Amino acid sequence: MEFKDVEEFRGLITELALPRHADVLFGIRCAVCGKSDRISLLESPEELDGKLAKYDRYKELWSMCKIQNDELAVCKFCGYVLSIDWSEKSASVVTG
Repeated sequence: MEFKDVEEFRGLITELALPRHADVLFGIRCAVCGKSDRISLLESPEELDGKLAKYDRYKELWSMCKIQNDELAVCKFCGYVLSIDWSEKSASVVTG
């Protein structure tokens, strides 16, 4: 994965107004800005079920960014895509 792919994913998340739910993950701190009250899980492509424009590109970028069993999230403060490791209760920045 390249940096441009991560940046495209960030832009797509913003363009599509994702996540579409208001749930926030408390106790997980953003690795970039340090906020712990703005982290929201991103919908998996399966949850979106092809119901949005650019679904195929979202699914492709999701797969490129996903690491093993970690879940993908976004910090709604700084906009960075994060990989959530529940075993460590930590978030790391998805980079290219």
